[in-house]
Order: sequence, then C-alpha cells, then structure tokens
Amino acid sequence: MSAIPCAFDIGCELAKLGFLVDRTPSSSESTDADAVGGPWASEVAPCRDGSIYLVHYSVSSEWERHRQGDEMVMVIEGATTMFLIIDDIQKSIHLAGSQMVVVPQGIWHQFETPDSAKIMAITPQSAEHSTDLPG
Repeated sequence: MSAIPCAFDIGCELAKLGFLVDRTPSSSESTDADAVGGPWASEVAPCRDGSIYLVHYSVSSEWERHRQGDEMVMVIEGATTMFLIIDDIQKSIHLAGSQMVVVPQGIWHQFETPDSAKIMAITPQSAEHSTDLPG
C-alpha cells in the first residue's frame, strides 16, 4: 500500500530555521551549524532521487554540481546571484523573491548571497563540491 503524501507549509517550515551568517566556501560542512539539517537548513520531504530543502542564510557557497539530475532553486524571500559554468564560460543569474531557475544536470554552480535569502531547492543526490573554480 502506498503512503499518503504529507502536506507541509513552507512558511511554517521556514519559521523553524535559524539564520546562518557569512558562510564561505571554506566553512566546514561537518559542524552542526553548517550541516543540512542544522539550524539554518531543513530537508522537508523526499522528492524523486533527492529531497526538497529549505535554507536561510547569507553565503558565498562552494561550487557544486549534480550528475544525477536537474536542480530546481527558488528564492522565496531576499535575493541571491547564482553563478554557473556553461561551456567553460561563467554566467550569472540574479534571483529575487518568487523567482526560480532550473540548473541543468552536471552544471557547476554556486551562490553569492551577501544579505539574507530564504531558498527552496529540489536537489538530486549526490552532489560534487569544490572550493576552487572548476575548470
């Protein structure tokens, strides 16, 4: 018998999150404060081959890519600039509240969020990470 899906309220889930300030690519992902599921990030539901995540932070993230599928990123509140490497050229996309982008499978990307942003991502697993500009 299939499980009945659970509804969740994005606003309520975001209200549970803390705020991570000034994360950098060299921040440790192994500390409780930085880990997904820490006070600033939450996995709210499984989805296909990954999960739906909510985050609240200001960040200069490491580069990442997902070889298993596309990633959907939506800014709920605030703004971020996403940098992507497409055909060996770095491109930028500015996203503000209620805007979204689908990052194609295998594309390296990172976030620059100098102020506060609340973001929902539907992310396939697993991810590769790099603190250096991939080349």
